[in-house]
Amino acid sequence: SGILECTRSSLSHLTLRLRDLNTIYLVGGFGGCKYVYSHIENLVHTEFPDVKFRVIVPEDHKLAIAHGAVRYRKKPIIRSRLMNRTYGIAVSVKYDPSVHNKEHFCYNEDGDEVC
Repeated sequence: SGILECTRSSLSHLTLRLRDLNTIYLVGGFGGCKYVYSHIENLVHTEFPDVKFRVIVPEDHKLAIAHGAVRYRKKPIIRSRLMNRTYGIAVSVKYDPSVHNKEHFCYNEDGDEVC
């Protein structure tokens, strides 16, 4: 998968440079995805067994990026950033009220009901 390859590549590079890197936060839209979480946790424990990574999903993972941006603007405490960009994809499926939670309902750019 692209997410796992990107994670593997980034961690391979970063673990060479940063000896004290040991925590991964999953934030944003995919942050709460149990499928992504389990695969990333499996990846870090099988391919980086000496690092003892902790994979954490914050309770407010959907808002973590926005909160971080506001905090940084108000009182910059971040001394450095390791990534100069982030990667993601947008995926939606046709909304089915018998299957999907109303919380995830929206309209796409074509006016179709999706979630």
